[in-house]
Amino acid sequence: MSVQIYTGFKFVQRELGALVAAMEPVKARIEDLQRQRYLTAYACILVEMMDRSRKAVAEGRTEGLVTARPGTLVWRAIAKRQQRVRATRERDPAVDLEVVLTCWHSQRLGEVVGYVFGEFGEPVLQLLKDAGVATDFAYWTSSDPDENVPEDEWAQRKAVWNDVMARKSGLGFQFRFDGERASLPVRWEEVATHLPDLTARARELAEPALFQRWYEALPEKREDREDIWQLHSQFRRRLREQPEAKQQLVDEIERIKPLLMTSEELDKTRTCSQLVFSPCDD
Repeated sequence: MSVQIYTGFKFVQRELGALVAAMEPVKARIEDLQRQRYLTAYACILVEMMDRSRKAVAEGRTEGLVTARPGTLVWRAIAKRQQRVRATRERDPAVDLEVVLTCWHSQRLGEVVGYVFGEFGEPVLQLLKDAGVATDFAYWTSSDPDENVPEDEWAQRKAVWNDVMARKSGLGFQFRFDGERASLPVRWEEVATHLPDLTARARELAEPALFQRWYEALPEKREDREDIWQLHSQFRRRLREQPEAKQQLVDEIERIKPLLMTSEELDKTRTCSQLVFSPCDD
């Protein structure tokens, strides 16, 4: 039987009551991880929307812009993406905040084992270990055994997880953290620490603009998807290898930077109605 348990753990406590009590202080730490991921998504969506909008307005392009409060659009976009994740179970790591610890009492070990399910399972697993409520109990068949784990223990882990997958262990139970509290109203000082660097923001706009100009200047080109993909790869090589292309990118970044809002400006305008591009998932 194939076993793939990357985020497996074993609880330090064996009795359910003691285990639940040990998990109580961990709840706040997991909720903080969820909150930080929400703030990162909020910051990235906001700056992408505002940067595109500012550049378009500065260049006299208003087609597609709507009058709205940016902060409200961001909140709606995240909520809609989360709703789609719940309805379809499609992956969307940036906004999927749910964490589930699925656990079983292993009859073979006489202890409780489990694994973390979620888009950021590794940080949650590390949190459980740092808090002293669990130890590592991962197992996977796609690579060699962990050199830090003795062969006999590695074989035991495989047997335990095979029991779990074959439903030969006791009844399972779960600790669920849905992330609903993560979307509570945000304070700007929370968001500000998650804003991308100004140069990185300018580069996100500069590269597509340079590609568009370079593409339009080509003497011969097809417009099918495969050709455009190949041309884009060629363009990316130019940026990496040709000094002239590198300098063009630097110049374009410096041209765009003054158009972009600082952290303070974003804070002041995110609650004010203005012309903006609506996020694609709003």
